[in-house]
Amino acid sequence: MRKTVQNVRSKIRNFEEKYGFSETMNLLYGKVDDMEMIEWEGELETLARLEKKLFALEGVHVETE
Repeated sequence: MRKTVQNVRSKIRNFEEKYGFSETMNLLYGKVDDMEMIEWEGELETLARLEKKLFALEGVHVETE
């Protein structure tokens, strides 16, 4: 799961390096490829969900006998 989070963060970082940070995303609509914008937004949403799941999983402790 951690590797997946790292991969998604890397994709987001690539978008941010190409277009700027996500805070300026709204200013880019209509100026950049729509599919790239959709992918960028999807990666941001995926990252949020993965981080939430990872946080929950890291809190799980398995006891063995």
